[in-house]
Amino acid sequence: MTHEKVDELLKAYRFEVGRCGHLETEIAQLQKAIASSMDSLAEDVSAVKPQQFSDMPHGTTVGSPTERIAILLASGWIPDYLKDMQKELAELQQEYDGRYFTVLFVSSWLKGLTERERWIVEHQIIDGEYWKNISRKYRETFTEDTSKSSLKRLKKRALEKIYAMAE
Repeated sequence: MTHEKVDELLKAYRFEVGRCGHLETEIAQLQKAIASSMDSLAEDVSAVKPQQFSDMPHGTTVGSPTERIAILLASGWIPDYLKDMQKELAELQQEYDGRYFTVLFVSSWLKGLTERERWIVEHQIIDGEYWKNISRKYRETFTEDTSKSSLKRLKKRALEKIYAMAE
């Protein structure tokens, strides 16, 4: 993996984590709706409907509405609205699968760093904080003063480790 691609994945990490969480929720809701619709499919299709009169000649289908519905259900027929829901579910799952790789990669890289290296990568690269704020937060977190150049060296060392992991 190129250094540019690694940098891109690190910067996109927070967004991807949030988007994956949103997609997980949407997928769960849609799966529940599909399951509910499939469970009640026989009742929905067989509900009493008013008879429709038409001047059109009768076709070659089964004459009894009950038999026609039974044949449809037995053959695995699915109404269009359920097909649309299943298509939407497949699209959401595909998007989730693509985005989840970023989350997996970055999470794995961060686990391979020391605590301070992980901290600087999260604050400076992933969150995009300014060096001034990073210096202050570093002092508060680790109770030691450090210079901006020391923090940059720490960041450089962390990135070198990540690049090595991503090769």
